[in-house]
Amino acid sequence: MPRRRELEDVCRGIATSFGSRNNDIAGWWGIGVLCREAGPSGVDLDLRADTHADPLARKYGEQFVRQLSARRIPGEWVDSVALALRFTPDPVDGRFWQYTVTVRIRDDRGRTWSAIDAGRCWAHDPSLERRSGRYRAEGPSIWDAMKIRRRRMA
Repeated sequence: MPRRRELEDVCRGIATSFGSRNNDIAGWWGIGVLCREAGPSGVDLDLRADTHADPLARKYGEQFVRQLSARRIPGEWVDSVALALRFTPDPVDGRFWQYTVTVRIRDDRGRTWSAIDAGRCWAHDPSLERRSGRYRAEGPSIWDAMKIRRRRMA
């Protein structure tokens, strides 16, 4: 029988997955790419939206639905789910950034569940990194969509 307190586990799963080295954007580590593209202001994603224009929100929105389903948590229990990624300069080494991924779920009773994942990264630099062997160029990537969105915002 599902319990609302399992929503905190869902938050933790999404936050740690987002910060993971397995979070690729076109074969590059997602956190590093987002650090370079978004800068300190970071990224805010609504994972509950029915239609996601942002491929990254769509990817993690689908993961959110899978997590609910795996725990047999009814979707009606969730009013909102948001992911926030923020960067701050590393005080020890200026080449690095500290990042924080925060996932918050507000349930139908008004309680907020949350989890945080944190770490260090550097802004994406293809000359210093190797692209993932899992990357296959098939159609527009999340990376391409981010560039398009960034141009529209400018």
